Amino acid sequence: MLIIPITHSRHCSVRRTGSATVEFSLVLPLLILLGLAAIEFSRITM
Repeated sequence: MLIIPITHSRHCSVRRTGSATVEFSLVLPLLILLGLAAIEFSRITM
């Protein structure tokens, strides 16, 4: 019978949270840039 320790599952959830934070910090500047580009484009077309 295979028993998975609780500490292993806790470690995986911390790892997932950390990787999600890193991914978000990499994507956030691109989202901000895209939003600012959309605002500037709308100002040009007015």
